[in-house]
Amino acid sequence: MIPREAIPGTLVAPRRNRVSDLLTPDARTPATMRVREREHPTYEPFTWQTADDVGFPVDVVYTWVDGSDPDHAAKRVRHEEAAPSSLAANRSRFVDRQELRYSLRSLHMYAPFVRHVYLVTDAQVPGWLDRSAEGITVVDHRDVFDDPAALPTFNSHAIEGFDPASVEDLPAPVRRWTGHCIASGAPLSTTAALTMHGRFWLGGWRRVRARQLLSAARGYVWAGAVRTGPVPLHGFNLYHAGTGRLRWSAGGLVPVLSVEDQDVARSTAGRLAADLALTPAATLLPQVHWDDVDDDTAHAEVVVDGVVHRITIRVSPKGRLEWIALPRWSDPDGHGYDFHRFTVVFSGEQEVDGLLLPQRMRAGWGLDAREGAHEFYDLEIDTAVWL
Repeated sequence: MIPREAIPGTLVAPRRNRVSDLLTPDARTPATMRVREREHPTYEPFTWQTADDVGFPVDVVYTWVDGSDPDHAAKRVRHEEAAPSSLAANRSRFVDRQELRYSLRSLHMYAPFVRHVYLVTDAQVPGWLDRSAEGITVVDHRDVFDDPAALPTFNSHAIEGFDPASVEDLPAPVRRWTGHCIASGAPLSTTAALTMHGRFWLGGWRRVRARQLLSAARGYVWAGAVRTGPVPLHGFNLYHAGTGRLRWSAGGLVPVLSVEDQDVARSTAGRLAADLALTPAATLLPQVHWDDVDDDTAHAEVVVDGVVHRITIRVSPKGRLEWIALPRWSDPDGHGYDFHRFTVVFSGEQEVDGLLLPQRMRAGWGLDAREGAHEFYDLEIDTAVWL
């Protein structure tokens, strides 16, 4: 419902958009927004960076096939007996409906953050594609697979998934962890939707149920409901693009705590660095730089929006991640913000689409120390979906 007092002189959007449904007269400052090589007229509020804007370069990889190519069709026939099921080799999986052409046009028009496009094919090139065009490279399957005996392949997961050889140069504990928790060929997703339950410290242990959307080294949103009596507390904290927020309310209506400042941004960015443990494929991200410590311990510099967070991990002899720790900007004792050792201890494991995640996580200050430890949440992951 739009308030009556907001109507006079106010522009009302014909449909919902991600900035505002109303534009008052004082907000109608003319501005322009550049998308690729074109300038578009707009109003200033629509030029602001929002939480879902991408402010960094992204490379795009397509796997593409034209099933109507006689050579490719003959190759499939020669190997169809090796297919695990009839659905895996169904002809519909190889039909080209020109999706690639329209997807590339969309990228050009609406994704100015895309730096380069890689098109992975099996000795095929779309007839309409100009291979000399700037910003696109065609990559053949033979350039992806070191072992010719692995070809031909008709499964995109074999191209997009985890290759154990990709971690050969990493420290021994990291190689052991990734080899244990990422199956060969598993999709290397670093974005997950999680649900969890457990207990949360609020002057005493309280039951909590929560959800989290996590994109490693980029951002997260954690939202939960804590039982404190007849009226539950609902809250969330998030980090994205240099901004951190913390909100709690009673029954989802009465504000209890609302903070959005640089201290919260630094603290939530630290939590994001520690959440690397929940997306094992993030160990391979270019924002993560590993160093040796010993056979069981490794350091990493995790770069979040240009700021380095130095984490430490400990891995069991069998490859299970035992804990992750880092100096995190925080105020756990109410005496002002400073760096405190934040630790998450893991136990149990669960498999999700070829990746092993911790089953339980206990987090707090100095949990890997003998004295002065303070645990403030103990959670079990109920479900996880890779996005």
